[in-house]
Amino acid sequence: MQFGTSWYKYVIILIKAGEIMEIFSNRLKSLRKEKGLTLEEMAKDLGTTKVTLSRYENGVREPKVETLITLANYFNVSTDYLFARTDNKTFLSTKDMTDVKKAIDEVLSSFEYSDDLMFDGEPINKNEFYSFLQSLEVVFNVAKKKQVEKLKNK
Repeated sequence: MQFGTSWYKYVIILIKAGEIMEIFSNRLKSLRKEKGLTLEEMAKDLGTTKVTLSRYENGVREPKVETLITLANYFNVSTDYLFARTDNKTFLSTKDMTDVKKAIDEVLSSFEYSDDLMFDGEPINKNEFYSFLQSLEVVFNVAKKKQVEKLKNK
């Protein structure tokens, strides 16, 4: 059997996949323990078996997409958090995103570009103005995430 010169790329992909599964397993176990649940209790809540969940937590088995979504919903975290695409547990629901969009629209309606707008004593151009407005969206998203996290911890 001959290997092409790019065989090492597949090895890197497999290593990365293993790292992601290890993070997933650790996060799943941590989330369960944070909730003070046993494997049996969690299995009953999710309609699965203790063995299946144990295999996820030990990195022996990879969940299907549907199961991943169920786990994310169960722990109120994003699938991106479970699969190590972010370290932020909190995500914004569709309603939260609508609230953020509404708040941004309210603020934006009070702002209009004008040639006499200034920042730190210097005039700003349209691109800078729109960059400022985009940064407001980031601020609103962060604020909403903090609000969601605060309410979740009550």
